[in-house]
Amino acid sequence: MNAFTSQKQLYVLLPNLNLGGAERVVVTLLRYFDRKKFDCCLVVLGTADGALAAHLPPDIRVISLNKSRVLLAIPLLVRLLWRAKPDLVFTNLSHLNLVLAMVRFFLPSKIKIIARESSVVSINMKQYRIQYLWRCLYKTFYRRLDRIICQSTVMQQDLIDNFCVPREKAVIIHNPVDVKHIESLSKKGIAYVTVRPRKTQFKFVFVGGLRPEKCVDRLLRAFALIPTGTASLDIIGDGTERQMLQQLCASLALSDYVRFVGFHFNPYGWIKAADALLLTSDYEGAPNVVLEALALQTPVISTPAIGGVCEMLSTQPGCVVARELTHESFAAAIFEWLEMSGKETSKAAVSNYAAAKVAFRYEDTFLGLSS
Repeated sequence: MNAFTSQKQLYVLLPNLNLGGAERVVVTLLRYFDRKKFDCCLVVLGTADGALAAHLPPDIRVISLNKSRVLLAIPLLVRLLWRAKPDLVFTNLSHLNLVLAMVRFFLPSKIKIIARESSVVSINMKQYRIQYLWRCLYKTFYRRLDRIICQSTVMQQDLIDNFCVPREKAVIIHNPVDVKHIESLSKKGIAYVTVRPRKTQFKFVFVGGLRPEKCVDRLLRAFALIPTGTASLDIIGDGTERQMLQQLCASLALSDYVRFVGFHFNPYGWIKAADALLLTSDYEGAPNVVLEALALQTPVISTPAIGGVCEMLSTQPGCVVARELTHESFAAAIFEWLEMSGKETSKAAVSNYAAAKVAFRYEDTFLGLSS
């Protein structure tokens, strides 16, 4: 029995607790959800020993299904939800959201399912094989979810226009940013190890996976157009393209000014110490790293990535968005930023993304469905 008679039982679903954007959003929300309103249980389809496990609130109950793939976990998940019959299920990441929508008729009818969509589905789908089949599945089943939470207008409109989701079901709620938590982490460890053969005026940082969609090759080619000695660049992250990017870096004669730091659980010291964060993706949902940079009052120079980036940065002082998705245009954006007289971001830049405020909007959405 719940400790509070009006308390709603909320089951939150994640594939794992690795250091991904959706996982960080969920852990942040769990820190802020009102325990008088919700009895929260986190269900991890894989193992619960990922990097974010240590950052979960101590009062959150965790159930691990210990399955390596989402599809293998579904029978166990269906049995669990029948046994518990929670009021609400909050699912995250497109493939898991889709599976929940597909098995909706096998779950207790009282359960309301809310999905958080972290990408522009029609763009993200381009990496799938048999795209027409995936499109058909999304169009058939996604609208059966009770609510779909989007992080940008572009994401919302994509679901409405391309996947038959009713407008009233697609709700825009921004990603949360826990400023105090990020500031605290930025002070831990080595903020910026700077042993360079040559001194530069500006320090730039990139934080993200070294994968094709992040277009780090575009970043290096743009950086090669900046006058030698103007800036240094730390690349925080790892991935399948690291070796290729290191070879490209050497061929562009950038090795004296570009450093591949590798993956770090806590990149916030680098972000805080940098003069600007660089983002060169073709598409993004609502990247947490942009909000985290703004929370640390670090300006952002970005491509006009399809998704929520332009919406996030268009009115932010000290930030620049390139005009096109090319390395020449991105280099021009860097030059524009270098020539700006005021490079500081506003302390109020992330006020609309404050974790407490965003968590309240989620709560309001949940309670509106379960009342």
